[in-house]
Amino acid sequence: METDELQAARIIEANHRVHAREASIYDRVHPEIFGAFEQKCIRSDLEIVYSLFEHQPLRVMDLGCGTGNLALKFLEAGHFVRAVDLSGEMLSVLETKIQDTWKGRIELVQGDALQELESGEIEPEWDVISFSSVLHHLPDYYSVLRCAFDLIGPGGALYVCHEPLAAPDEVQSRLSHAIAGLMRLVDNFYIRAVKVHVYAWERITAGRKFRRMDYSLADYHLPAGISMTEILHLLEAKGARKVAARTYHAYFLDTLRALDDHLGITAPTGFTCIVQKPVN
Repeated sequence: METDELQAARIIEANHRVHAREASIYDRVHPEIFGAFEQKCIRSDLEIVYSLFEHQPLRVMDLGCGTGNLALKFLEAGHFVRAVDLSGEMLSVLETKIQDTWKGRIELVQGDALQELESGEIEPEWDVISFSSVLHHLPDYYSVLRCAFDLIGPGGALYVCHEPLAAPDEVQSRLSHAIAGLMRLVDNFYIRAVKVHVYAWERITAGRKFRRMDYSLADYHLPAGISMTEILHLLEAKGARKVAARTYHAYFLDTLRALDDHLGITAPTGFTCIVQKPVN
């Protein structure tokens, strides 16, 4: 039986390995994150976050920043960003996207999220701490969220987006089950086609050969999902106020997402939430 420490080390190493290989193509093989619909939702979420503050610019720590899905939006809005990621390769991709006028407002840090938060070297009272598609990669996301919330200043916000939602216990009708299966088949065909195109292009233009990657450990919590309710209860127990929380249907193909959001054929599979620390 593996110890928790050994399992955590294996998960972290798997994330190192996967994201080192995937960094150069990450944005192109994740249309569920970088598609127009999800990007619009994130920008709407950030407007809610910004509305919580009277002062600008904000001090933001983007944990698991990857190639900059959130960090670049914070910079674009004029805020100061500490961008932390386990993968040096992902940070290198982010660095290429930083405009010259933004360079005085961002700090790139390579490191494990929990170790960074527990190091005692990070100054407290951040305005915003954010996570985009991060928690399901972490061995112990509860501890990370607790530590992150402790480092937020009074009135500050914690923003979590694009995480897999734990499936509810419900029984589908045969028709709904069949339609849901067909939609998953179409979605899987679409993402496979996207990846084949990207891999082929990379091999032609850059001489890189990509083989199938094993995400089973890196996406450790993806199969079971994460309970948004439990996360909110955890943070509310520490005094957080829920500002916004939404669930949605996560697909690679925006058309399927829009269709399922409209018809409600399947249960939601993704979630986003924003909480605020009390002023007093």
